[in-house]
Amino acid sequence: MDPSSRSEAILELGKQLVRQLGLRDSVDTLGRWLAHTLAEKLLAVESAPAAEKPARQTEAIDLILKLWAHRRAFPRGTRPFEDLEGLAMALAQLDPNDKAPRFFSPASPREVAGAAPEAKPWLDRALVIDAAARAAIRYCLLAADEATPGDSTKWAELAEAAGLGCDVEVLLVRFVGQLSEQQRKDLDSEVASSQRHVRARVASLKEAASAIEADLARKLRAGRRPKASNRA
Repeated sequence: MDPSSRSEAILELGKQLVRQLGLRDSVDTLGRWLAHTLAEKLLAVESAPAAEKPARQTEAIDLILKLWAHRRAFPRGTRPFEDLEGLAMALAQLDPNDKAPRFFSPASPREVAGAAPEAKPWLDRALVIDAAARAAIRYCLLAADEATPGDSTKWAELAEAAGLGCDVEVLLVRFVGQLSEQQRKDLDSEVASSQRHVRARVASLKEAASAIEADLARKLRAGRRPKASNRA
């Protein structure tokens, strides 16, 4: 990226930070002070004589990058990407693109196929529940992103233009955008519709849950409790 273009992009990011921190009715003294200080630096760049402009620009850019590096410590309601914080926490624990079973992972299909006849339906249901949970998680993450009213996409565009595209929140916006784009492609595909896939998985989950409920009811009527596992 051309250095002058990156400098201009960083200054644009700074202007957005000023708007985020200062243009709201708030008793947040720290946020308004940060906005005022940064606004002064940006004004100094615009009003400086040509000979002084590089130095004033360097000062402003240095402050912008320092503020950006500490953006997660901004007061509530002013943090860039704040609307994505819940989604980021969920993704830190879940990987919706991982196709491997998360909760139940037999060594091989033969392990299930070779199980006792009475046990095989329950092992099959365990696999169904695992796959259904992953499909439901992916759907919920996409729905959460669609329902988020924030401006994370704008922040991501500004950060990328400023050469800060490797920041975790920017990568998260890209990741969710890719998921959403893939879902749109799936919806247009006659072979793999995302909605049909989720409905099928949910139906399988309901069927497995009904089987579990019926088995528990039968054991309770018979005065039995589910046998505890002897495994550590």
